[in-house]
Amino acid sequence: MGALLSFAVSGFADKSGPSLSVGSMGSKAQAALIFGNDQINTINTTKGEFTITPMQNRTITNSYVRVLQSTTNVYMIFLEIRTYR
Repeated sequence: MGALLSFAVSGFADKSGPSLSVGSMGSKAQAALIFGNDQINTINTTKGEFTITPMQNRTITNSYVRVLQSTTNVYMIFLEIRTYR
């Protein structure tokens, strides 16, 4: 199970929705996980520079746990479907 979760989360940076047009920040979902939707949605790339700060560790950790739980649910459902066939 650990290998499946590792594989699923490894693609989070580039396979979890549209990428940000800002440097190499990865996907919008990945950036929102670290910086929060409010900051990501207010980035103005036309000015050329901007400042964003990471959310508190507790908030990032809770968000990451939700990502892992969602991934686990998908794999468990997939394994359950395969078992019944």
